[in-house]
Amino acid sequence: MAGRLIGVYQQRSVELARLRREAIDEAVRDGTVSYSTLAEELGLSKGRIAQIRKSAPTAERALFGVGPVEIWIPERKLDGRRLPVVATEDQDAGERVRQLLERLQFTTRLRHIPADDPEWAPQADAVVICGPKTSPTVKQWLDADPIATFVERDGLWRIKIRPEQRDLASPMANDEGRDLAYFSKVTDDHGHVRIHIAGIHAIGSLAAVDWLDQSAADLWHTMRDRDFTAVISGQHEGLTITRTEAVLPPRPHDQ
Repeated sequence: MAGRLIGVYQQRSVELARLRREAIDEAVRDGTVSYSTLAEELGLSKGRIAQIRKSAPTAERALFGVGPVEIWIPERKLDGRRLPVVATEDQDAGERVRQLLERLQFTTRLRHIPADDPEWAPQADAVVICGPKTSPTVKQWLDADPIATFVERDGLWRIKIRPEQRDLASPMANDEGRDLAYFSKVTDDHGHVRIHIAGIHAIGSLAAVDWLDQSAADLWHTMRDRDFTAVISGQHEGLTITRTEAVLPPRPHDQ
């Protein structure tokens, strides 16, 4: 318990440093003051201002909450296998998320969504990589999303865009090297941030993580604290993602 609390306090300290850096950068970006003037007004040296900007994480850290952050990937049950397995694509996606979060100075923990626990739900800030077939909890989240969800038609999963009542099928159904993924950010009733990623196939989740890695700064500056949903398209060669784009750009839930 003591170790967990120390970890929480350390993450709060990192978030405070992020807020300081963001406030300094925004003041200068607005053109109202220079770094030198700001240092004088705050009673700090220019060296201290430079130190704050160098050591503190960048603003997009706030997209993921305060931390620590749990990274959840699904276990899957296969016929003929006694123990559940984890898809290689999901393992790679989880590792890519961990690298991104640790660059933003988060403490992370990679965990597995149990295949046989219908009551599972994250209890902290989290990045969850999982579709509706694996977890009843994930299905409930998707059912509550005002922008997009998953539907199954003719034995194939599709992403349904609710406002337009249109379905997006994975190009992989036509043997193309491209998949689609659902992506959302929600703050729950306890104040925890949840990033949810769900590819139509597992490779789609890996593509969405690649897109997130490239787009986190823009996402934070455009969406800030708002909940939103997007749909990501990713081209791949084997397990290598070669190109990503948002075929449904991030759409706020409060529109």
